[in-house]
Formats: sequence, C-alpha cells, structure tokens
Amino acid sequence: MLRHHAFGGTARAGVHNVGLVEGDRYCIIIPFIHISGHKTGVLAWLTAGGTMLPQAKFDPVEVMARVQAERITVLPG
Repeated sequence: MLRHHAFGGTARAGVHNVGLVEGDRYCIIIPFIHISGHKTGVLAWLTAGGTMLPQAKFDPVEVMARVQAERITVLPG
C-alpha cells in the first residue's frame, strides 16, 4: 500500500528528473488506470503545471499529427 506522501514524492521526483516545466504540453499515452499513467501522467503534470493531452489509443500517425497540431512538447517513448 502506498501512502499519500509517497505518491507526492514520486510525482515531484519525476518532474525534477525529466525536467518538466510549467507550460509543457504532454501527450499522455499510458492509461490513467495504470500506476505509471497515474503518477507520471496525472500527478506529475499537476505538479509541474503543464497541460495534459490524453491519447485514448496509440496510433503513430495520429499521435504525430497531434504533436504538430497541438504543439506537444513532451512525448513518452
């Protein structure tokens, strides 16, 4: 079982380690129901002050079109 403090610490460490900054735009491909999608997706971006752009299903052509159209600055992979 993870405590609230552990979730917050992981989110802050992720923001620091990746170098996320306020204003970054992140195409989140990892499902939110997965711990990684929750911590590196939702919590990290709320901590950094960035914009979350969820992608329901990975399709490389669609994702790359979104990168250009929505000025995505962070793409996992």
